[in-house]
Amino acid sequence: MNSDTRDYFSSFSEYEEMDKIKLKVVFIGLTQAGKTSIVQVAMEDSLPQETMLNPATVDISRKIIKKEKTPVIVFDVGGQFQYIERIFTDWRDKTFSDVNVAVFVIDVADSEKYSKAKHYFDLTVKNLYQYSTNALFYLYIHKMDLIPENERETKVSEIQEFLELYKYPKIKLFQTSIYEDSIYSAIEELLLKVYPGK
Repeated sequence: MNSDTRDYFSSFSEYEEMDKIKLKVVFIGLTQAGKTSIVQVAMEDSLPQETMLNPATVDISRKIIKKEKTPVIVFDVGGQFQYIERIFTDWRDKTFSDVNVAVFVIDVADSEKYSKAKHYFDLTVKNLYQYSTNALFYLYIHKMDLIPENERETKVSEIQEFLELYKYPKIKLFQTSIYEDSIYSAIEELLLKVYPGK
């Protein structure tokens, strides 16, 4: 997929330009969950190995990605505590308003962070549906390549139960990895929703 991108790492002073763009996708999750790599590989045509040395995202990385000549804003929210906390306080309205699609990414292999991930998952659900009632919501259970094939179903069921997904029937789950075709299938569906009829 060919795409033109522009990065934003500073304050929301550039938001005026982005406010003109009507399509918005937000990626949220804990640090090292793989959010930035997903965007780079599945939306910007990077190779997986090119993302191995990605630094942690600072604040929010915002990119304008063009497909079919129609720009979409991609918000990649930094997952470190000091950054992810701010999107639910100082930046809540800017982050969650006018969202078309939100993606929460959880690292399937990092079970020690499941509790913290659930905390921010619940906050994301609450704020997304407060500010963007009609937004689509996806859960990516990510880095599935690190889980043996015969253990994947059990692991996914464990996360579904832990996050209490039965409470949120509208949230669609994908098992993903940047080293497998699964991430392209997940992003392809997302883009079909963002660009209906394309």
